[in-house]
Amino acid sequence: MRVALIPGGIRQWMDRIAAGGHGSFTPMSALEALDIEAAAKPLPRLRGEALEGDPAVGSEVSITPIDTGRANSSSGVLTYIDATRAGLLHRNDRVGEVVVHFPRFGYGVQTIR
Repeated sequence: MRVALIPGGIRQWMDRIAAGGHGSFTPMSALEALDIEAAAKPLPRLRGEALEGDPAVGSEVSITPIDTGRANSSSGVLTYIDATRAGLLHRNDRVGEVVVHFPRFGYGVQTIR
């Protein structure tokens, strides 16, 4: 049997990630999940660091998958953006204001106005 050696720094990182666990699963309906969201208090907004050419925070934008689902863009106000993620403020009659988080990899961010 061949055993791969993992460098110490990577092993320590793997151990820290594993120690966090996987959370817990609670079965619920979509309406129950929306009720939880409606009652939740938002966390402080994340600070981002825009890359050259990125829309400014506060701009109205659409965020769209770049491979499949291009017809399913999400639009709202950009709350933060950096090299790895973007946050979109979305207003919904049922839950109020929510920030939807998107990875930058696989998604395009375009200014609407």
